[in-house]
Amino acid sequence: TIRTIASNFDIICRIQSVRVPAIKENLFNQPELTWNFTINPPASDKVIIGILDNGVKDIPPLHDLIVDYGLDITDKINPDPLRVFHYHGTAVAMLAAIGLDYFNTAKTNFQADARIVPIKILNFDTGCFNIYDIEAAIREAANRGVRIFNLSVSGPSKMYNADISEYAYVLDKLSYENDILIFIATGNLSGDDMEAMASVTPAGKNRNLHTYPYHFYNPFKQSDEHVCEATNLCQPSESFNNISVGALAENLIPGSPFGLTPLKELPAYYTRKFYIDYSKKVNGSLVANKQVNHNINKPDIVMPGGDMMVTRSRMQVTGLGEIGTDYYKWDAGTSFASPLAANLAAKIITQYPAMNMQSAKALVINSADYLLDKEFLEVSVTEIKNELAISLFKKRFDLLEDGDRRKISARLSSEILYHKLAGKGMPDPNKVIFSDRKRVTVVIQDSIALASHKVVNLNIPAYLLKYKKAGYILILKATLCYKFLPVWNNQLGYNPLHISFNFLKSLKKDNPVRTADILTDRGHRYYNQFTQGLTTDQDKLKAKKEALGIKKSLQPWSEDFFPPSSKPFSNTQQHSLNITKEEIEKVNNQISIAVRCTYKRGLDQSVIDNLSKSLHEFSIVITIEEKKNTQLENFDLYDELVAINQLDTTLIQAAEAEDDLDADL
Repeated sequence: TIRTIASNFDIICRIQSVRVPAIKENLFNQPELTWNFTINPPASDKVIIGILDNGVKDIPPLHDLIVDYGLDITDKINPDPLRVFHYHGTAVAMLAAIGLDYFNTAKTNFQADARIVPIKILNFDTGCFNIYDIEAAIREAANRGVRIFNLSVSGPSKMYNADISEYAYVLDKLSYENDILIFIATGNLSGDDMEAMASVTPAGKNRNLHTYPYHFYNPFKQSDEHVCEATNLCQPSESFNNISVGALAENLIPGSPFGLTPLKELPAYYTRKFYIDYSKKVNGSLVANKQVNHNINKPDIVMPGGDMMVTRSRMQVTGLGEIGTDYYKWDAGTSFASPLAANLAAKIITQYPAMNMQSAKALVINSADYLLDKEFLEVSVTEIKNELAISLFKKRFDLLEDGDRRKISARLSSEILYHKLAGKGMPDPNKVIFSDRKRVTVVIQDSIALASHKVVNLNIPAYLLKYKKAGYILILKATLCYKFLPVWNNQLGYNPLHISFNFLKSLKKDNPVRTADILTDRGHRYYNQFTQGLTTDQDKLKAKKEALGIKKSLQPWSEDFFPPSSKPFSNTQQHSLNITKEEIEKVNNQISIAVRCTYKRGLDQSVIDNLSKSLHEFSIVITIEEKKNTQLENFDLYDELVAINQLDTTLIQAAEAEDDLDADL
């Protein structure tokens, strides 16, 4: 049929169908159904993804990828992670192995990015398990060289402002003690809840609570069918040291119908949001401003997961092949978004095996962006702001004084809610692994002592000074990630370690150690030249910031740690800066990436002593991008940066792309 259609058109852009089983001859020359595609083993045997799920069936496409370590917590007497009663884990393994490539339905031969280790924690799609059995299984796999794990099995959902779960604590400890990274699905809104809401909405009942995006968040409304707390993420996706993944409604099938979500680029109707809500009262009062930290947020990213209610709006994933209709399934959820993200980590480690997993985490997050802006949330957020204003101040939001409006907007906005639904957005697979001639990614993988600063200098190419237009010419975007040993049963001090960074002027050119010394000592004589004659502390501080800043004044750090006794710390931070030609001249073509490290006050002394005994690893991924222009088209930013900076060749390599435009990280 496809050939007949194609032969009747002169110009064809693409012909694509969903995947269907095919009939081929087996070893005995008899016809049998098959998945009609094959997967070749990965280039490296050391890149392995552990699939924490309900087992992985040894179906033909996966046969050469599966590494069986006998990890099965459902049957310790006769463990068999390949004994499967439900397709979920097998579909997840397929997406982890070949990633987004799977959805190119014209392709029938794949190169895997990783081998698969099945770790069976359930028999079916639901059930109970012991988290310490899971811990033991992960440790066993990590000891055998597995560095990437996928967990698409969710625990209970979290109440607003609840403590960190024991499950997340266990996974955070595992990632700290081993160089591993676990991709964790945030969980899905219950299918029964969605059907119940949909059943009453057509009559107009609760339309502003049940329909998209109102259902995600409205603490002032509820119905018999829904309360917005039901959209909070599930344990253990609040884990700090790992990556939590939500879902977009995109199902990667062109022309497929919509489900419950109005656009495929938006967070899916069923995806879950972060559970910390600073607009809610705790013990009768609002959380103090000094305890608010919007850097602490989950999910970290979103990936395609399909949509619900309409079958063809879901994703087509692999089944078990036990009956004729079981070779492919239509399903949706954060369960399938998560392994697509895990596959990106596999691509990174294949390319850069010396890289640690926090660097891989930073690379994935730094490449992410929103596919659409925040406008879809503004009507909903405006309504909630009015309700919140009336609740707190007995007036509508638009009638409040400026100070009271700021108090509400600092805790609730369209941007804040979008961040709670989609994290930093969807990673760009190309930007995760590759640079090009006008956009370069640099990885800083280092360590720092407590109560100190560290500086890394970055030289800026002189050709950028030829730019003649007004406005910025260079865009810097950076993501910091580090792991920590969590403090159990202490929500404010769960992360006892603060590391943050900033872009600033190189205070002593080509001497990052001297620059770090000056930063560490607030009373350093270096500042005298800028504060001489000034009498007030405020004027002196302003002068110091002007001396440090690339711009007129020093930009805020990636995270404020003050007050260190009550401010909770985040171990994932992002910072960006646009730089003009004049600012490049001001810093004499050299900027400093400054890193600082301190600790949470008020903790048990043994915790502080442990922090003091060792250096603390951190990873910063910086994307340096030249603004699109025609004036400097003949210059190559990548080559220029490599030529004037001392770069570790194990992390930053020469280009080997076919067209010589793409460059390795």
